[in-house]
Amino acid sequence: ATRATVDFGYLEAGSVRSLDLIARSNTTYGLSIASVNGGVLRNPDPADSSAIPYELRINGTPLTLPSGLSVPIVSSRPATTVDGDRFNLSALIKPFDFPTEGLYSDILTVTIAKN
Repeated sequence: ATRATVDFGYLEAGSVRSLDLIARSNTTYGLSIASVNGGVLRNPDPADSSAIPYELRINGTPLTLPSGLSVPIVSSRPATTVDGDRFNLSALIKPFDFPTEGLYSDILTVTIAKN
């Protein structure tokens, strides 16, 4: 699959969801990730400034996600086997105040590119 959705359901501080990203490449590659909202979940209403922070971890290591900027996960990896390289992505909902009720989301884009 080239897309995945991680659904937290009712958001609570301390909730964690994860998925495995498998990168396959026949040449040396780099892997990066970008967040539309800079590592927070936002309500789609542009007039609503509520935000719910989360911490993204790659293989257990926290990543800082500036809004709209690509952050390297790995800068250079050799070509993979058919099974690919597995990266565990997990998101932890951090403590938050009192956001308005609604659906909250962020969009993460993972890019694999030849080095």
